[in-house]
Amino acid sequence: MKAIIPAAGFGTRLRPHTYTQPKALLQVAGKPILAHIIDELVAVGVDEIVLVVGYLGERIEAQMRERYRSLRLQFVRQEEPLGNGHAVYVARERLDGDPVLLIFGDTIIKGDLAGLVRSRQSVAGVAEVEDPRRLGVVELDGAGYVRRIIEKPSEPPSNLAVVGAYLIHDTRALRRALERMVTEDRRMKGEYWLADAMQLMIDAGERMKTFRVDHWYDCGTVDALR
Repeated sequence: MKAIIPAAGFGTRLRPHTYTQPKALLQVAGKPILAHIIDELVAVGVDEIVLVVGYLGERIEAQMRERYRSLRLQFVRQEEPLGNGHAVYVARERLDGDPVLLIFGDTIIKGDLAGLVRSRQSVAGVAEVEDPRRLGVVELDGAGYVRRIIEKPSEPPSNLAVVGAYLIHDTRALRRALERMVTEDRRMKGEYWLADAMQLMIDAGERMKTFRVDHWYDCGTVDALR
């Protein structure tokens, strides 16, 4: 099993801590955020990880190569911070048809990941939240399949927020959706969002269920990190 982890952001909401350290290497309970994520993935059989890096990416590469010497690690550089969808887009050559896990590099997720990787179809990780307006939100059809994924809706259709974890089976379909998103310049506030590429893929016929995450720790702000 392969995983792609976007970890290229500046971490502006975590300044001054991220002036000298990339967000993914900030520590939670004595371990870098990224190490929490990778340890969870290794525990369920992931043996190849593609890290999309940008700001201070050389530090991420040095620490992860030292920490995970037996793991197949690849590093792809996102030269411009154009959003999480663009981060996966720059790694599109790794979307070669085999299933892939997509996990955001600033979110620690606890749940039945072993069950997630055994899924026979594409799945989006979700959690119930009180105020989903600042997040991506899923709307389900009557059979429990994802009908829409909406980024930061002013009027959310549900309280199920996507938490930055996906299992994608038809990765060639995802690659086509990412390429269409960039070719058609589908941006919001100057960034390409992975949720938009997922919606293009769903509109093209991809069937996607949801996976409930037990615990979800977004480490994107000082208060959340604390």
